[in-house]
Amino acid sequence: TDGGYNAAFGSRALENNIHGAFNMAVGTQALFNNTADANMAVGFRVLFNNTTNNNLTGIGTGALFKNTTGNNNTGIGSGALNSNNTGANNTATGYQALNRNSIGGNNVATGYQALLSNTTGSFNNAFGSGALDSNIDGIFNNAHEAAVSAAGV
Repeated sequence: TDGGYNAAFGSRALENNIHGAFNMAVGTQALFNNTADANMAVGFRVLFNNTTNNNLTGIGTGALFKNTTGNNNTGIGSGALNSNNTGANNTATGYQALNRNSIGGNNVATGYQALLSNTTGSFNNAFGSGALDSNIDGIFNNAHEAAVSAAGV
């Protein structure tokens, strides 16, 4: 391998890393398929499917699990950004925040299941428990209180 400056702690952490550098993986199968640079994964199967994306931070079981080509994402909390595939520039903080997001980008979700159902919506901001939890493909929504939902708005 030609990757360097990596730290891996846990069973099969950074297992398939060949070229990636400046990565930190802590936990079983964290950054398992990674070949990219400057990523941090802490927890069981965090950033498991990441291949070529840089500047990712995942903390909590299954955070950013399916991320493959989405850059500049941060998922903190169990299941945060779990289904994200190509969505970029997202920040999810809280249990299952932005959990179902797949291609939506430039979203911010803070709180328990904030923007939970979002899959393709972009430029949304949800703050509070369940904020915009029913939003699927809406854009430019802002919610700043608990249990505020927007179904495809």
